[in-house]
Amino acid sequence: MKLAISAPRGKMGKLVTREALKRSGDFEIVGGIGPKGRDYIGCDMSVAAKTDFVGANTYDDVEKVVAMSDGVVDFSTTEGAMEVARACVKYRKPLMLGTTGFTEEQMAELEECAKTIPILIAHNTSKAVNLVYEIARMLTESIGDESDIEIIEMHDNKKLDAPSGTAIALADVMNQAAGGDYEYVYDRSTRREKRPEKEIGISAVRGGILKDAEKPLTSGDVKELLEKGCVKKTGLRSAKTHTKYDATLHLDYNADGKPILRPTFD
Repeated sequence: MKLAISAPRGKMGKLVTREALKRSGDFEIVGGIGPKGRDYIGCDMSVAAKTDFVGANTYDDVEKVVAMSDGVVDFSTTEGAMEVARACVKYRKPLMLGTTGFTEEQMAELEECAKTIPILIAHNTSKAVNLVYEIARMLTESIGDESDIEIIEMHDNKKLDAPSGTAIALADVMNQAAGGDYEYVYDRSTRREKRPEKEIGISAVRGGILKDAEKPLTSGDVKELLEKGCVKKTGLRSAKTHTKYDATLHLDYNADGKPILRPTFD
């Protein structure tokens, strides 16, 4: 497959470039796409991606690179991604979008693009994070009605959007599992009232070299459930009985074969 990589200078662009080089039997990198004015434009992609020699250059001509490819991977900015998406539609090329932070208008345009070309929009491409989504869904179905759901996500100071696309996707998964009638709240500084039951608080932390993390917390109900993609021993507090106990959650299946989380209490 002839592969074009948008934003090879970025963290994910570098990773995609390295992985594609390792799998040269599956992928031929035909070019990178970068912003105008960067010093690596016109150079081998290894200059931007800090990799071994690639044998393909980075260009600021989006259409040129898209036209050469069989498909495009984009982890760039919302503006850059939209330009790439329009070029992919023009040349009928499939697009994998890992970029996050799109506005409602941009998402609507991408939906229109998807009527012409295949588009995969992935808020997070990590297998572990997608497993976290599934665990969060099962957790919400099991004890969501007893819990206050809060999501605190942390990224380094280079992260452009806040909250992250992963945090929003996690909130969407939990909201859908809870019936879809929750409100997302990003700031409570102007409010002086008791926390409503039907809301999901989403907070973003940015700074230094923090390791990326999205951690759903149910205030006083479920602590440290999802950390680094793993289910750990969890402290639970019943919102109804106000009794505290320790539990280990196990994957099980109900009578309909649907996966659920069952606690074993200590």
